[in-house]
Amino acid sequence: MVTDLGSGAAYTHMQERAARRPAFRDVWFQQDLEDVMKKNMGTVQRAIWVVLGLALIAWAIWGGGAYHAWGWIGIIPLAAGAIGFCAFNAIFGIKTCKDC
Repeated sequence: MVTDLGSGAAYTHMQERAARRPAFRDVWFQQDLEDVMKKNMGTVQRAIWVVLGLALIAWAIWGGGAYHAWGWIGIIPLAAGAIGFCAFNAIFGIKTCKDC
């Protein structure tokens, strides 16, 4: 370990170590971003999720009761159906589309 801080050797040593180690962002972007959120939902599943999302949002807007605010969770299935990517499907390795 370098203890002479007056000459700047310690700082240079840290720069050299940082240059040898790839940054997290460099490792992350080596993956193709299409593989990260590749479509894994079929047409039927997408339609079900969009309808479910819209129903939950409608409940949040017009519904009554103490728990109607939970209807805003419908944004998640609505977005998943619109995009065609479901995180649950990805976690469990499920693909409901024929050409994905």
